[in-house]
Amino acid sequence: MKNKNGFTLAETLITLGIIGIVAAMTIPTLINGYKASQLRSQFLEAYSILNQSTRQMIADEISIDCASYGQGIGGLYKVFSKYMVGATDCGSIRYGDKCKAILQAASFYKTLNGKYYLGDAWSDDGTLILQNGMTINFENPPNHPDNKCYMFIDINGAKGKPNRLGYDVFTFQLLDGKEEIVPMGEPRSAYPNLTKECNYNSYSMVNGIACTVKAKDDPDYFKKLLKNIK
Repeated sequence: MKNKNGFTLAETLITLGIIGIVAAMTIPTLINGYKASQLRSQFLEAYSILNQSTRQMIADEISIDCASYGQGIGGLYKVFSKYMVGATDCGSIRYGDKCKAILQAASFYKTLNGKYYLGDAWSDDGTLILQNGMTINFENPPNHPDNKCYMFIDINGAKGKPNRLGYDVFTFQLLDGKEEIVPMGEPRSAYPNLTKECNYNSYSMVNGIACTVKAKDDPDYFKKLLKNIK
């Protein structure tokens, strides 16, 4: 009789158990790594789009000074739309009658840690949907002493989750008199306080609004984000 070599049932089960444990430990890391890479790629694309549009406006001698357009819905986003090839004009979160599902979703953006809703008053002065699905909401703050203008760009579209500042919604500001667009959180921006306005533990009503500069400058920003926000 020849001896037959093989694995016993117990050995097979142990091996499968080890494989399962290793998979359980590594697969979430791989998934988060892929998701972080995707979010960063979308963010950089969004930043590039806004930068290019702003530079084209300046080259065409079109004002990007917020004061040139007054306050409320109208001029600014209408002008920007001409520099966004193929963009859909949805009107306003509050007053638009087109793209209703998109506008409704954009009305419920949350802060970074999900504690509060931002409120549609922050981004109700015009909405554009880009060809790649990204959504841009414009804001001309009423009665603001410096008449600053903001753009909230949702890098995975308003219907994409989780619709949070600093996660998939990022804020840029037109810098008055400087002819440039800057990521919110930069020292020159209206919200430069990173401790208060880009902090997982902050209860600021605008927590996450300043995270744009971190997303721009830190290559590992989205990896850290996914570790802290489930």
